[in-house]
Amino acid sequence: MIDVARFTGLRGSDLVLLTWGQWTGRGFEIGAIEKSDEPLWVPAGPELRAVIAEIPKRATVVLTTRTNRAWKLTHLRHQIAALVTDRGFAGYSLHGLRKLAAKTLAENGATTKQIKAILGHKSDQMAELYTRAAERRRLAEAGIRKIAPKLRDDDG
Repeated sequence: MIDVARFTGLRGSDLVLLTWGQWTGRGFEIGAIEKSDEPLWVPAGPELRAVIAEIPKRATVVLTTRTNRAWKLTHLRHQIAALVTDRGFAGYSLHGLRKLAAKTLAENGATTKQIKAILGHKSDQMAELYTRAAERRRLAEAGIRKIAPKLRDDDG
């Protein structure tokens, strides 16, 4: 469930409603997401496709409890909180996994419009938060590479 959350970037309220009928084999075609009431296409990269292939189809919904029932959002949040440390995501909440998806997209060159399209943000403001941070990091790394040879020369 952690991987479905981080590879889709869906809000918890949309994750608990995710159905097998929305899965196309290439991604999830969601009729409407909670905050925007607009359709959303969540494309699946190879990682998400592999995760989905491993999930048993025991109910209409993709993510189920041990008793094959749909998760209630509160319970899913608690379950994620209990699992994140074991999976190497200590400190992340369910919503934090959504932010991680946005951050990962931005750090890999996704534009504000692309992040909005994948995560279903209505305004540019949220998506720009991630792209600005990623751009600052890229610029800082490029800048330090320019002076790295000079720093080595000064050490000697």
